[in-house]
Amino acid sequence: MSKYSSNFDLQPRIPITAWGLVIRAVIAVVVLLTANSIRIPISSWLINPQNAQTGDTPDQVLLSSLIFLLTPVVVFAFLALWMPLVERRGLKTISFPYWRGILPGLVGGTAAVAVPVAIAWPLAMALAEPLDNSPAQDSEIGGTLIGAYVVYFLVRSFLLQGIPEEFLFRGWLFSTTKSKPIFSLVWTALAFTVIHLTSSGGQQSTKDFILYLVMPLGMGAIAGAVVLWTENTWWAAGTHGGFHILLTVLSMLFPFSMGSSTWVVLGIMQLLAAVVMTFVWLRRRN
Repeated sequence: MSKYSSNFDLQPRIPITAWGLVIRAVIAVVVLLTANSIRIPISSWLINPQNAQTGDTPDQVLLSSLIFLLTPVVVFAFLALWMPLVERRGLKTISFPYWRGILPGLVGGTAAVAVPVAIAWPLAMALAEPLDNSPAQDSEIGGTLIGAYVVYFLVRSFLLQGIPEEFLFRGWLFSTTKSKPIFSLVWTALAFTVIHLTSSGGQQSTKDFILYLVMPLGMGAIAGAVVLWTENTWWAAGTHGGFHILLTVLSMLFPFSMGSSTWVVLGIMQLLAAVVMTFVWLRRRN
């Protein structure tokens, strides 16, 4: 049974036209920015500034992880109101909650994005500038703190970034034009790319800001491709959150100075994977 199956008899209150899609994309961006902004003053208020001098503690790291949960809460609260009131359809049409699909989607999506990332990483290392070999400060990290950091990275990758962002873009927006699947993939990937104009990923120039966009374009494309195959938004959340987890792990195991070449290589490899997946999907469909 399709996770996107639903009653589409009622027409949405905002028409599915060019300007209607632009309005939806702008609202998605505003919701995401709001959801991320709300937690900033709360984080500053709850976390003791003295820890910046004494170093992270397990409690501090776990508290930061807990505060991250505000973002998905705000996003899903919005979707719970918007979908029935404006789109006039339920959350089931965007695979939520679909409990049985969560774990397969997150794990499967991570596995799907791991292939292009594994291919891209050695190439990115070869193209990157040499890493600064300044001596690192030795510090002991206890098992409790390591465990807290594992929770932190998982929450940040999936609950802060992957899940809320993908349910906005590959859930809500993608399903709005579901009858035109390739168009849905393209326009939601482009909308997802545009919001990253505000991202800070180490860009130093206008050229860097432009090249940086190749990476979210690839992320959006492969997320859309897995939704074509599975009709399950949790797979898109898996590719997105999995990408961030893989970057964290690979940066620890095989570090190098990341820059514009890294963004381009990672983005292009995901984009190529999305093209192949979409081509095969079209062949099977026809």
